[in-house]
Amino acid sequence: MSWWNKYIGVPFAEKGRSMDGADCWGLVKMIYEQELGIELPSYLECYETTNDRDILAEKISSERLEKWSHPATSKTHDVIILRMRGVPMHVGVVTKPGYMVHCAKGVGTAHERFDSMKWRTNVMGFARYDKN
Repeated sequence: MSWWNKYIGVPFAEKGRSMDGADCWGLVKMIYEQELGIELPSYLECYETTNDRDILAEKISSERLEKWSHPATSKTHDVIILRMRGVPMHVGVVTKPGYMVHCAKGVGTAHERFDSMKWRTNVMGFARYDKN
């Protein structure tokens, strides 16, 4: 069984940060902690709901922490940054070439191709955590 399978079916929950429910960043945070042992910030204080598109877009666009690089191509565990409604406001985690796990309202957590017709025009880039 692949490492990401245990996250499939986690329901969507505004500001969720657990297996009982997560939003897109909550899922990324859980995966980084459980799979990589990396504690990421929660950002709970930054937004009220996942509909706060301008706030989320600003946070995703401006987040340039010294431990993150932005490679042109992805590898497993990179964060994928996706455009929704014209702005960067959704994230997921790359599982294998061309695939991501992500959590979205109305869907919950799913494993999907990010190079599919549905997602490929919305991929804005990738962020890789540098442990060094």
